[in-house]
Amino acid sequence: MTISDRLEKFNKEFEEARSQLKSFIFRVTASAADTEDILQDTYIRASEKLDTFKGESSLKTWFFSIASNLAKDHLRSRKRWPLNAMDLATCIGKTLPLEQQLVVLLKEIFEFKIKEIASIIDRTEGVVKHALFNARKTMEEIFEQRCSLINKNGACHQCSELNGLFNPKQVFQEQKLKTGLENDMENKTKDELFELRTRIAKAVNPYECNGADLHFFHFDHINNVLKSPSSE
Repeated sequence: MTISDRLEKFNKEFEEARSQLKSFIFRVTASAADTEDILQDTYIRASEKLDTFKGESSLKTWFFSIASNLAKDHLRSRKRWPLNAMDLATCIGKTLPLEQQLVVLLKEIFEFKIKEIASIIDRTEGVVKHALFNARKTMEEIFEQRCSLINKNGACHQCSELNGLFNPKQVFQEQKLKTGLENDMENKTKDELFELRTRIAKAVNPYECNGADLHFFHFDHINNVLKSPSSE
């Protein structure tokens, strides 16, 4: 393959991955402005290091690896989110250790395989499995205290509000049926209920929904609150 062909393939695959990369970076950083910067830096970093790519993983996996490292460096530089982020923004994933948060996003939302996640975050498959287990256990425990769905008290109010925000023209009753929220609730295990919640999150791309502007405004506001002296 010539250098020209290699570069053409690189650009084509980056464009194909762009939407998911933006969604991933935003879910990690919760900042539209930071997402744009990190996405651009990901492209620059990848293009500069293209000659080092040995094809041991897919280009998409490699892009996510670079984006993940840049996002982690960014969050560490600003000391990430405090524990009260969950109360301020119902952002349950933000209470997880950073590596666990990344593993959950990559596995449950972006459907990478364990081997691919290990490559992305530069850990062994065993470490990834352990992090995923701990993350799911933590989130299930948090959900049990906060979520009507997990408590088996009916359809989740947060999920219905989220659905109304991002899909205002759709009837939530129909969405409950699609996601399985009304199917034999009393007999669902915690793992099954966790899967239902992740289906809802997976279905929403923050950059491709009717409520995108409001969503970004909300998280920009939360970021500003967390940066204020009173939140420290």
